[in-house]
Amino acid sequence: LLTSACAQLQTETIKNNTFSFVFSSELNQSVLSLYETYTRFIDELGDSLDVTEFEDGDTDNRLICVGQIWESCDGLAKLIKSGQSGVLKRKIKETTVLITDACEELEEWTENPDAEGLDDPFKFNDEDEDEDEESEDEGSKIPSKVNDDGNEDEGDDDEEIDEELKKVVEYGKKWVYKIKLIKLLLSSLDKSIPSEKASKDKKHQSEYAKAIDSLDKSRMKLSEYTDDVVCTIIEDNDTSM
Repeated sequence: LLTSACAQLQTETIKNNTFSFVFSSELNQSVLSLYETYTRFIDELGDSLDVTEFEDGDTDNRLICVGQIWESCDGLAKLIKSGQSGVLKRKIKETTVLITDACEELEEWTENPDAEGLDDPFKFNDEDEDEDEESEDEGSKIPSKVNDDGNEDEGDDDEEIDEELKKVVEYGKKWVYKIKLIKLLLSSLDKSIPSEKASKDKKHQSEYAKAIDSLDKSRMKLSEYTDDVVCTIIEDNDTSM
């Protein structure tokens, strides 16, 4: 009966768009998890048929499986009760947590930036650090710039790197502010999503399901774009985005 209900749900989702794909997928995953737990429980019962005398601990695995089955059933019932809007709200909260972590990472970096990510022709990659040390011992260091009077000109290079780093930090601070606005937008979106109302109007159901899927795709893109921006600033020190 449960399998038949899932099949009908999938058909209504694909053909008539009565339900959102994100809700249908979550429901199918929840049912699959229940089936997997039930299969383990059946295996444990089968193993117990070969036991002539029970010892302490023989029933532990079966009891664990029973508990997991009830937990899966509770999760499935909660998922159905929350509906399509409940699934989307939960996913938006998960995305908000990810964006918050990325924002905090970027904010910490702007407060204590690391210049190793800058393109510096006078430094080597960390992966080749050992080889570089050996090369330096052999006198193969890349020469520094030399002034007209024959002195090495390292001060200008350091100032140039500092100025470049300051630009990246300022750019990062602007994005910290923008990401915080994105978090605020997601919070307001989470509270403004209406709950699904029972309706016999298929057009209304279809439009609601499409809106849920559209919002789900948007929140995933927000998370991906935020990660890309933060990685680009911190790792590549790129300000071209």
